[in-house]
Amino acid sequence: MVAAGSTLESACWGRVVLSMVLMAAGLGLVTGPATEAVMGALRSAETGAGSAVNDTVREVGGTLGVAVVGSVLSTAYGPAVVDGLTGAGAPAEAAAAAADSVFAGLAVAGSLPGEAAVAVQQSFLDGVSAGSWVCAATSAAGALVVLALLPARHRVADPAFEPAPAALITG
Repeated sequence: MVAAGSTLESACWGRVVLSMVLMAAGLGLVTGPATEAVMGALRSAETGAGSAVNDTVREVGGTLGVAVVGSVLSTAYGPAVVDGLTGAGAPAEAAAAAADSVFAGLAVAGSLPGEAAVAVQQSFLDGVSAGSWVCAATSAAGALVVLALLPARHRVADPAFEPAPAALITG
């Protein structure tokens, strides 16, 4: 949500770096306990498969997250940049091509007089903001699901994990 409040005048070392630090801290604080919750619910014979499934779910989730946030960003950026550039006098074909990427938008804006580049930058920032809100809403929903459905459990001692007696090791 910190990144969602960024403006074109925001300093890079302000909101953007703070939001990245908060995301990294959140991942660092969640990943270990989440893995422990998954692995702690398994019998010792299932830990190999459980670890593989846990890693796969984490990778697929990250990939889907990037795809969804990228789609939200693109959905917000495309129409806004077309409107901004056509309003600044760009031909419809050039404005439509600018919807494909920020670099294309800035290239089109560079051929126009005035502040057309600001329209491209603001359109992109609006897309980033929309993607940030989707991330925040998804994180909040996930936290509520975890609070509601994940029971607190203590690990029961598993004889398969008990160390061998010292006499057998030195034997």
